[in-house]
Amino acid sequence: SGHVLGSVLIGGVQALLFFLIGLVYMPVLSFSPISILAIALVLVGACFFGVLGTLLGARVSFSNFSLAFTLASIPLVYASTIFVPAMDFPEGLRWLVLLNPVSIVVDLLRSAMLGVSSWPGLPGGLPAAVLVDGVLLAVYSAAILLLALSLHDRFPRGKSPMKKGNAARDDGELATEISNLVANIVGKEKLAELLPLVQQGRIDELLKQFPRETVEKLLDLVRETINKHVPATNK
Repeated sequence: SGHVLGSVLIGGVQALLFFLIGLVYMPVLSFSPISILAIALVLVGACFFGVLGTLLGARVSFSNFSLAFTLASIPLVYASTIFVPAMDFPEGLRWLVLLNPVSIVVDLLRSAMLGVSSWPGLPGGLPAAVLVDGVLLAVYSAAILLLALSLHDRFPRGKSPMKKGNAARDDGELATEISNLVANIVGKEKLAELLPLVQQGRIDELLKQFPRETVEKLLDLVRETINKHVPATNK
């Protein structure tokens, strides 16, 4: 959770910084009713890349996530319209660049804020360009969600902190019950000496100090206590 909160804080500061910079250029920006739809679709694009990052994070270790994310994002960024207009790419690559998810999100932002689009000569103008970007984003988002669902059962599952906390609490309760059980049978004065023998299963040492009937009764009660705390799936 610490890593998540740190990332959220850093991302929030960065977003605020870019927002303040954008306010400086606000007088030259162009807004229209289609801008609302374009900005909403940008949020869909953010969800798409969030799911993509989650898929990468689930398949690689935390220490290797930065490397994996960099290797996946660099081709998408540099083969997009972030730095170079689509028309400046070779004709054979132009459509691949326009279909790049990063290019689509960038095009939506430019449509919302500048009133321009990267789609060349599209009939219908800016509204049609935003609609095309939205359809492509919907297709990409559906594909990434289907991929995530298909891989869901293959993801490695670790124990959550909550489960670990519950397990630790159950272990403490079990140890307390066994301690009380031993104390009731052999007396509190011998608890410190005999409890380790019970926990370690040192039956031979127990038989040296107590009758067999007492030892058998003690072990049966300990076994019943343990069975109450162990889930049926782990028995």
